[in-house]
Amino acid sequence: MNNTNIFNDFEYTPGSVTKETFFSMPDDYQENCIRIMSMTAYAENLGGEGLSIWVKKAPDNARRRLVARLAYEELDHGYRIYKILKDLGISEDRVNEIANGKVNNKGAIHVSLNPAEQMYGGSGEYWLDLALHCVLMDLAGKYIVGNFLDSSYAPWAAAAKTIVDEEKLHIGFGRRELERCIDEGVSFDLLQERFTFWYSKALNFFGPPAGKSAELLKKYGIKRKDNDELRDEFKSDVENYFLSTNLLKVINLNKNTYPFE
Repeated sequence: MNNTNIFNDFEYTPGSVTKETFFSMPDDYQENCIRIMSMTAYAENLGGEGLSIWVKKAPDNARRRLVARLAYEELDHGYRIYKILKDLGISEDRVNEIANGKVNNKGAIHVSLNPAEQMYGGSGEYWLDLALHCVLMDLAGKYIVGNFLDSSYAPWAAAAKTIVDEEKLHIGFGRRELERCIDEGVSFDLLQERFTFWYSKALNFFGPPAGKSAELLKKYGIKRKDNDELRDEFKSDVENYFLSTNLLKVINLNKNTYPFE
């Protein structure tokens, strides 16, 4: 780690830090960049594991193939970030320890992410669950990873572009399947119940309200927007979509502050 103040006046513009200069940056830059990437890698990998459970549950071969592709892409997103961290000398096991808060007593991955079997196996009983997962969790992921498109760490910004482009396809799949569920007559009560389950998870996915580290992350160009800013943009997007489908009344949370329920 580097303890000099040589980069005090460094502007941290998008893509200004490379793999070669990373370990010349201030200690807290390195630590926070590694922590955020580790949490994202872990979340993407977990998403792929969860989606893979749905391959056998798909109603037909066409959708089975699509779900298999979605699962592969989520796992590939995780692989891309694990690879960036490996290039910095950090193993996958170490990344997962960082993501789970087992290193330096730092914050763990957010409460929305349970083990895949619990999140998708025990809770994902209906095809509607997969549709809402893609509509809400993948949309949240698009906002979270999209925040890294202008990251000061160049390899991370490059990977984020690929991930965001593919998340858009996942959201489109989810919306088509949700509209199909509605056309096939899913009850409003079931829709609202499962929506609340996934929407609260997606809102919590952004993490707690902005704390003292938010300004530091902005200064370093690691996170250009804080959790609340991203969450508000996500909420507006969700409301606009459900308004367009005449289903705005489905949004009725039990608890409308973090952690959402």
